[in-house]
Amino acid sequence: METSTHTAELVRIHEKILKESPAEGRYIDIAAGQKIYVIEAGAGPPVVILHGTGAAALTMAPLLEHFEGVRTIFPDLPGAGLSDPVDSDHNAYHDMAVEVTGQILDALGVEQVSLAGSSGGGVWAIWYALTHPERIERLILLGSAPLLPGTQPPLPLRIMTAPIIGDIITRMPANESTVLQIMGIMGEKETIVNHPQIIEALVASNNDPLASQTARTEFAAFFNLRGFRPNMKIRQDDLAKLGMPTLVIWGDHDPLGGEDVARGVCEAIPNCELAILPAGHVPYLGCPEEAAKRIQDFVLSS
Repeated sequence: METSTHTAELVRIHEKILKESPAEGRYIDIAAGQKIYVIEAGAGPPVVILHGTGAAALTMAPLLEHFEGVRTIFPDLPGAGLSDPVDSDHNAYHDMAVEVTGQILDALGVEQVSLAGSSGGGVWAIWYALTHPERIERLILLGSAPLLPGTQPPLPLRIMTAPIIGDIITRMPANESTVLQIMGIMGEKETIVNHPQIIEALVASNNDPLASQTARTEFAAFFNLRGFRPNMKIRQDDLAKLGMPTLVIWGDHDPLGGEDVARGVCEAIPNCELAILPAGHVPYLGCPEEAAKRIQDFVLSS
C-alpha cells in the first residue's frame, strides 16, 4: 500500500484495520489522473457506498461482515482516506462531486449501480442521481444527508467554519477525547466507544493535513456559521425528481433532523422506503447488522 499524500500513521491504521477485515483494498485511476483507494468485499450486484465528511471508507468497517449476496465497494473520496486530492473550492463543489463520482464508477467498470451515501456521501449520491439518473438503479441514504429539507447542522460544526476561530479549532491536534466529543455531538456517544479501531482511524484522519483540509473544504461548501448555504440546499422539487427506488435509513435521534424530517424527505421522493433505527447520525455504528440487511434486501429485491 503506497501513498505520497497522506501521513504514515494514517496508512498504518488503514493497513491494520484492513488486515483484520473480510475486504481487500486497491487503487483505481480516475480520469483526472488521481488515484482513488477503494475497499471491496463480496460478490453479486454492485453497491457503491460513499462515506461521510471527515471519515473514510474504513470507518464503515462495521458493515462489511454483515453483507451477503452483494458486491460492496467503499471508495475513499478525494483527499480522504488514502485517496489523492482533487482541486476544488466550495463554489464549484457540486460540479466536482458529480464529475468525480462518475469517474469512480467508470474506473470501477460499473455502468449501472446501486449508489449509497452516508452523511456528506449521501449528498454526493443525491447530486449524482439527479444528474445521471440513468446510471443509478437504486439510491440509498445511510443516515441523514446534510442539505436535505428540514435539516440543520449542529452549532459546534458551524463554528468550525467561522474565520479564525474555526481555523484554530480544526488545526488543533486530535486525540481520542476530541473524537468522542465530536461523535457525541452527532448522537453517537454510546456507540462509537464500541469501535476502538474506528476511533483510532478518525484520530489519524483528523491529524492528517490533507484529510483534515478535505473535510474543512466540504464543511465550507455545505454551510457557514448561519447554517446550510441556501444555494446548496437540496429542495423538495429536487427530491421529487428522484425516480429510482430509494431507501432512507435514519437515526431516531439524528441531530441534523428528527423523525418528522425523515418522513418529510421520504414523502417527497416518489418511490421511497423509510427505515427508522435507534441511532444518531451514523446508524451503522450501533445497528450495523440491521443497516446492512436493510441495504442488502433493498438491492436484491425485484
